[in-house]
Amino acid sequence: MQLNKIQEFIAQYKICLEKDTEFQQRNLYKWESLKIWKDNWDTEALNFQKMFDTSLQNSITRRIWSREYYAPKQMMLIFIGLQPEFVRLMFRELFNEDKAMEYRADRFVFYCDTLMEAYKEQQKKPIEQTHFHEGYEMISYYLSFQFPEHYNPYYFTNFQKPCP
Repeated sequence: MQLNKIQEFIAQYKICLEKDTEFQQRNLYKWESLKIWKDNWDTEALNFQKMFDTSLQNSITRRIWSREYYAPKQMMLIFIGLQPEFVRLMFRELFNEDKAMEYRADRFVFYCDTLMEAYKEQQKKPIEQTHFHEGYEMISYYLSFQFPEHYNPYYFTNFQKPCP
C-alpha cells in the first residue's frame, strides 16, 4: 500500500474543503448530511418520525432529499405517519448486512410501493404521485449514511451520459 500517496491525497482534500469555496459548495453538504445522520439516526427511537426528520437535515442545501419533482423525505415522513412500525422494519431490513444489498434495496422499494398504494387508497381524490425511492438514489443515501465505509450515493443520471 502506498500510504504516503493516500496521506497526500487526504491533505489535498482537506485543503480543498477549507479554501476552495466552489469545492465546498459542491461537496461539503454531503459531509454535513452524513454527520447529522450519524449524530441522530436511531432505528429504535420512540418517536421514529421525529428522529427520521432530524436525521435528514442540512444547513447548506436539502437537494439530497428535496428538489423540484423529487421529495423522498416528505413521502417517507407520510409513510411513517401511516405505519411507523412497518417503516422502522423497512429500515432494519435495509441495514441488515447479512443479506445481499440488491435484495434489501429491492425489498425496500417493494415496501414503499405497498405503502404508496395504502396512501393512495386513503386519499379522497386520485393522485398521480410516486414515493421517489424506485430509482434507488435515496436508498443509496440511506446506505451510504449508515455504512459510509461500504456504500456510495448512486446517481442514475451519471450513468445515462456517454463517456467523453
